[in-house]
Amino acid sequence: MPQLSIEITGEEIIDMHDRALLQFGGMPGMRVDGCVESAIVLAKKAEYYTGNEDGTLGLCFIGSLMFYLNKNQCFMDLQQAH
Repeated sequence: MPQLSIEITGEEIIDMHDRALLQFGGMPGMRVDGCVESAIVLAKKAEYYTGNEDGTLGLCFIGSLMFYLNKNQCFMDLQQAH
């Protein structure tokens, strides 16, 4: 089975989120320290245990990462009320 080398850090994800806030608006900040790093670990585990029999190496990781970032509400990205 091919191995996926996942090289993304919490800092890179936070940077992407900050850039999205500049473009689309929202509230900056983190809800819980370590939440992004936890989401990365959980997504790596999901990728590892899927087996990738269908040849979608990395797709499970990305989907799981988005799931855990949203489920655990890592970012305070709600629009501010005016």
